[in-house]
Amino acid sequence: MAMLRALVAFGLVLTSLACASAEEKQEKVVSPAPSAARPEFPLVVRIDDKALDPLRAKDVRQQGHVDSIVLGTRAVGTSETRGAMNVNIIPDRDDAAFIIRFHGETRTRTTGSNGPAIIRSRTATEFDCARLVVFEPRIGLVAGKSTSAARTSLVFDGFDTDRRLGRRLITRIAEQRANEQFEVARAIAQRDNEAEVRQAFDERLDKQLAEINQQLNIARYVNALFGPKSKPHLATRSCQDCILVGIGNEDSPRRLVTFPPEREKSAPIEIWVHNSLFGERLANLTAILGTIEDRILPAAAKLQVLQLLLGPQTAEPQFDVGFQQGWVVIGIQNDLPKTAVAVLAGR
Repeated sequence: MAMLRALVAFGLVLTSLACASAEEKQEKVVSPAPSAARPEFPLVVRIDDKALDPLRAKDVRQQGHVDSIVLGTRAVGTSETRGAMNVNIIPDRDDAAFIIRFHGETRTRTTGSNGPAIIRSRTATEFDCARLVVFEPRIGLVAGKSTSAARTSLVFDGFDTDRRLGRRLITRIAEQRANEQFEVARAIAQRDNEAEVRQAFDERLDKQLAEINQQLNIARYVNALFGPKSKPHLATRSCQDCILVGIGNEDSPRRLVTFPPEREKSAPIEIWVHNSLFGERLANLTAILGTIEDRILPAAAKLQVLQLLLGPQTAEPQFDVGFQQGWVVIGIQNDLPKTAVAVLAGR
């Protein structure tokens, strides 16, 4: 609702400025600007690479609990996972794709019991998890099936028993059997550690993307500017440093090949609205306001928009409104949900 209220509030400001312009018309005559031809996609949402920063995490740390059965031995202990998450946009694709990758290491230290024998061991699993995320126009950001690769080392730290009688025999037999089953035990540890990390990674990412889709609900902009009964066409495109979502009508091309003009300083999230969507009167006014030297609304007008959006107590603006080559640009600071650094659930 924040974006929708921003657009509505911006329209109110433009209307008030139009009235003020009419009062000054006797002193200064301004020739109406010609209506610009509507582009193929008159509404474009630009998601900058830095808007995906909440999905990144440089230092992921999580401690957990291990309680599992391996080859008849119950192993109980602790685990510690450390790693980093990164996001890479895949340029020049029509599905606005990017890859989220989680790389790190999980270490476990356990004490196992099998009959009278006690086995102390530790594992270290280096892992790399990845998921491809694409933009589905009617849904939002959707993640595919995760892939993962892992490499595990296993070390037996010692063998013991809780019995006094036959201690040396019990520990010798336990060590012999453990060494015989070493490779199988290592493979099971790798499988379990990898599965735990991948499951936690999937659950966390699904939650994050659901929150982002709620923030980026494209239908709000479409209904506000095209009408709730319209049947707009959406096309997406991934570039080197951003994701673009173009909204047009059913006659628009299937691919987004014409991009909005470049800006010197882009906001994390930008809503580009072509002045043809505002109607003839507001389009002319937009063209007039575009002659302002810094191409940004005066502070008083911007503050009025913000107060209508967030309440009269608001003091610092969270968005900017500018004009560029026939477009109204609403720049929004990073409004995507910030998540905790920890990604993995405790085991």
